[in-house]
Amino acid sequence: MKSRPNIQIIKAFGGEDTIKGKAGPCYVASGLAIFAAVIAWLCLPALSQECLQEEDTRFRHILRDHGYKTETMGVRARHEPFDRENGKDVFKLNTIEDF
Repeated sequence: MKSRPNIQIIKAFGGEDTIKGKAGPCYVASGLAIFAAVIAWLCLPALSQECLQEEDTRFRHILRDHGYKTETMGVRARHEPFDRENGKDVFKLNTIEDF
């Protein structure tokens, strides 16, 4: 029967009864986390402050190219409740009495 990978790591660091054996999996996990961070830092593109607006514009162009109407995207419909004084949406919560 094969032993579990974490047991193999513990044994490679000196066994379950040693401090190094108990710390070994932590060293391996820390090394993998640092490796993943370096890969992400080197391979992922840098984001600008305007990246969300740029992505929204690209998405709008894709929708328009595929026949969707985007003129009213992001515009509130007239039938949606809106409290003009507070500038917030008005939602009526259903209670037991409503049923």
